[in-house]
Amino acid sequence: MSRSVRALQVLLAALLPLLVLAPAAAAERVPVPPAPSSATRFADPDDVLTSGQRSRLARSLRETARSEPRVVVRALVVRTTGDEDVEAYARRVGTSWRAGVGRGVLVVVATQDRRIRVQVGSRERARLTDREAARIIGQVRPALRDGRWETAVARAVELAAAEAGSPAQRTGADTESDWVEHDEMLGGPWDVGDDGVATGQDLYGVPFAFVGGLVVVLGLVAVVTGGRGSSRHRSSAAGVALGMSHHHHHHGGHMGGGFDSGSGFGGGGGGGGDGGSSGSF
Repeated sequence: MSRSVRALQVLLAALLPLLVLAPAAAAERVPVPPAPSSATRFADPDDVLTSGQRSRLARSLRETARSEPRVVVRALVVRTTGDEDVEAYARRVGTSWRAGVGRGVLVVVATQDRRIRVQVGSRERARLTDREAARIIGQVRPALRDGRWETAVARAVELAAAEAGSPAQRTGADTESDWVEHDEMLGGPWDVGDDGVATGQDLYGVPFAFVGGLVVVLGLVAVVTGGRGSSRHRSSAAGVALGMSHHHHHHGGHMGGGFDSGSGFGGGGGGGGDGGSSGSF
């Protein structure tokens, strides 16, 4: 057995545990709960609110939707976003729920982390600017500090809908009725609990670390065997590694990651990309 082959075996043995553990590490992220139905417009997967509070909040959000039908606003109350920033988690939820990424607005409150995010889709940012999103957070911060989650969420949604729902700034935006029709076209809203609030969990996420490990292995193969094959074979191995690296980088940008308030992301809408604001309480 040549020295190059033995060296490759040693490297593969060292990388194998990383490749095995990478998917498990990626799967430990806080999952995205099922999207709420059009009857509730919010989710409380960790049962932060009591049954009575959930019912009152659902009623309040329905009233807001009736008064501001030109914009879709959804809310999520969780205990923690885990190791993920609230901004990144909100974007991941928004991508799944179709709110706050590209279109609509998403309000996320993490009670244990003491963090809030108002995530604004690109179609809404002409009216609901990052500055206005920060102002909304400031207005609901006293209620959040007092642990009045129902009051804070209801008020944040009301303010966001009022700002983003101005008809003077909106062209071709999605309305509540558009989203209800989309739910029906898909076979109805997502599964919800007995009180109408989404409580299940969606195991969301792709183990990109696993792909990255494979890229490293292919690169090592190309290097170690560089002197043993034809140049055509060597360039093929390198091409595969580079191709996978490019694919990983391209799709990684759509899976979230930490970002500061006001940073622009292309979330499927027009304008300057998605935005919003985050804050502590």
